Amino acid sequence: MAFASGGFLPEVARRRLLEEPIHIADWYATLVRLAGFDDGPDDDAQGGLFPPIDSLDIWPLISGSEKISPRQEIPLSKHALIQGPFKLIWDPDKDIAQAGWTGPVYPNASSSSGDIFVTVNCRMGCLFEVTEDRGEHRDLAPEMPVRVQSMKHRLLELQKGFFENDDKTNDACPQDLDMPCACWMAINKYGGFLGPYQEVEVP
Repeated sequence: MAFASGGFLPEVARRRLLEEPIHIADWYATLVRLAGFDDGPDDDAQGGLFPPIDSLDIWPLISGSEKISPRQEIPLSKHALIQGPFKLIWDPDKDIAQAGWTGPVYPNASSSSGDIFVTVNCRMGCLFEVTEDRGEHRDLAPEMPVRVQSMKHRLLELQKGFFENDDKTNDACPQDLDMPCACWMAINKYGGFLGPYQEVEVP
């Protein structure tokens, strides 16, 4: 979720709620072009063997001249992809232990410590229609196997261009946890919310 405001925003675009997809990376191309520069290849970055930027100019959407976002595909990780209204989660090697469902307001008086974390089996692929099922409760994969296979193939193709650095940092959690460090920190440090879990002071 994000918002845009200011006198530069055309009147037609003000006081509107947009539900079209954008990615945080798209702010780069948008702001560079608004500043009057080219967001083309960066010679210094190419010399450092960095991949081309994955950023789209979303100003036409924000300004109201276009109604459809140029961003209709969002690779979230090696195991998750959004295409249009559909989200695929697929990890053939292990169950996903960080999944969770919360209410519109969380935590609240009805919440107990650590009650949002569940384990989900998406080894064959889980498919959700995230515009209507925002909490991702209904897995559509059994009903839409062709779409699941298509998104799996696309995710495998996108993985070839993923950039990963070799930075190594240390988890701030106690050793020998039976849950991911991020989840432990949410429960024990951040009052049920996710937050930094590496190189920070533990409770």
